[in-house]
Amino acid sequence: MALHRTVARVLRIGTDLGVKNKARHFKTAAVLCRRTAPLGPMPNEDIDWNNLEALEKYCSYTRYLQIAEEASNKDVWWKTYRKHVEQKSDNDFKPVDIGLPHCRPSWLKETRERRKVIKENKKNPELERAARLRTFRIPLDEVKQEWEKTNGPYHIHRLAEHYGIYRDLFPMAYFVPRVMLRVAYGDDKDAMVHYGNHLSPSQASSAPHISFEAEENSLWTLLLTSPALLRDKLFQLNVPDSMCSWITDFLTDRRQFVRLGTHVSDLQHISTGSPQGCVLSPLLFSLYTNGCTSDHQSVKLLKFADDTTLIGLISDGDESAYRGTTITKELKWEQNIRSLTKKAQQRMYFLRQLKKFLLPVKMLVNFYTAIIESVLTSSITVWFAAATARDKAKLQRVIHSAEKVIGCSLPSLQELYVSRSRRAAKIAADPSHPGNELFRSLPSGKRLRSIRTRTSRHKNSFFPTAVSLLNNEHLQDGEQEYVHWLVGNIPGNAVISGEEISHYLAPFPAKGTGFHRYIFILFKQEAAVDFSSDIRPKPCYSLQQRSFKTLDFYRKHEDQITPAGLAFFQSQWDNSVTSTFHTLFNMREPVFEYDRPPVYHPPQKKYPHGQPLRYMDRYRGRKEHTHGIY
Repeated sequence: MALHRTVARVLRIGTDLGVKNKARHFKTAAVLCRRTAPLGPMPNEDIDWNNLEALEKYCSYTRYLQIAEEASNKDVWWKTYRKHVEQKSDNDFKPVDIGLPHCRPSWLKETRERRKVIKENKKNPELERAARLRTFRIPLDEVKQEWEKTNGPYHIHRLAEHYGIYRDLFPMAYFVPRVMLRVAYGDDKDAMVHYGNHLSPSQASSAPHISFEAEENSLWTLLLTSPALLRDKLFQLNVPDSMCSWITDFLTDRRQFVRLGTHVSDLQHISTGSPQGCVLSPLLFSLYTNGCTSDHQSVKLLKFADDTTLIGLISDGDESAYRGTTITKELKWEQNIRSLTKKAQQRMYFLRQLKKFLLPVKMLVNFYTAIIESVLTSSITVWFAAATARDKAKLQRVIHSAEKVIGCSLPSLQELYVSRSRRAAKIAADPSHPGNELFRSLPSGKRLRSIRTRTSRHKNSFFPTAVSLLNNEHLQDGEQEYVHWLVGNIPGNAVISGEEISHYLAPFPAKGTGFHRYIFILFKQEAAVDFSSDIRPKPCYSLQQRSFKTLDFYRKHEDQITPAGLAFFQSQWDNSVTSTFHTLFNMREPVFEYDRPPVYHPPQKKYPHGQPLRYMDRYRGRKEHTHGIY
């Protein structure tokens, strides 16, 4: 009985176990025990807490404390939950590491070096005194060197993933920069290139100073490129006369019959209407009903395939539903997102049932895309910008649940919105679309005119987002890059002695396009490489000859080169870019202009009673007055 009282007292007081801030009250532990058993192992799960006699095998409190400490050192079940839930298939595509392998020194060698440093520090009385007085300072250069050897490559790797460098340069591949690449612009090397910092084109007008640690008799390749966003190229469809004749012949004198079991009706010749189930039928129906329009200003007529909708003023009612999208008078989307979440969660049941039948991951992803993702992205270009973070998190939780069931990563809600916004190229190529006027080209014909916004809600909406996505850096091809510098067969770290395949070209981000990424990649060569097919003429100021693709370059020489170093910066337009286009490229500068709509003011009142003091300032001319009453 004494043992029972002791154990019960220990269970009531969690801090007696010797673990601070981690102990639970016995009542809390009892509630947790009544929950469903987790998938992973729990510490001391073999103990029956309801039967205190089961604790007699420990014989003493010290023995129990020892076993409890051993259990606390094991991995807790919530850290291994993902391993139990996600069953990765061999068919899943994983990013491939194409970089240098990690050669970690032996543990014994590291331990000896640490002990040696500790002994030297203990023998130094000045160091001990500075530590006691809290005046000890570690040189920043030593900290940076230690960081570059230990955690630096992995931190740079995470930053590169955040900026989308691997996604745009090496799809389905990545590398950890094992070699620290130090890049500095200017004679005084005051403009350093770190990992995403901002440098102006004037600062990067000349070739930088490159330094890195290299072994003797080693060869390297240095590349400076600027990736671009993808852009869909859709041209307007011009139907020829021969196609019109073919469609007319197809619809004329069609033969149809009805089959019911083994019985077949007589053939009937039909020349009216369009066949059901034919792909051409919705298109022909839309063309046929295109003349059905509304002339009244307060009534609008919208048509989609075989669906026609009349839009007018609703006098009674706070909300209305159109094609499954609930629109409220305050233009809030909580109710619509709540409905989408409910529909998606109902369809998750079928996904879990298919998982129980051990269907392959590819089929589960196809089912998710067709049944669940289609619900989540219903009218996403309308409500995503105005949705609150809380509502977006609800939809994102549905995606996370589907990821756990399927066992692979799925596109996030933000990625789905971006992919739908990029399809706005179809609107830009269709003059009959109501939103076609918003996709106006600049005089150069290479970019679209930006839409001026005043609020973040308008900025993140569909049309401004689509215009910014369709405007990429590459002025001729959205899937290409511009090579700004390429040096191969570099002996050691002497970049000047290497073979210059393409001479240095300063950054030239177009005006109004925001920040652009400029990436330095250092490749380690196995032997001397023949770059004769990649050499550009000197000087090379043709944008067509400067077009480049890092993935194609790596695939061509992947047997001889391996990516080892990485550094990148961002740059924005300044006045030097104008001279670059006019002087070097001999072309008009593409300008990304903004449409600034004039501020609307109601007609001025003759007697502004009750108006603020600055009311008259709204109707003043823009010209400054040089006279007045003082």
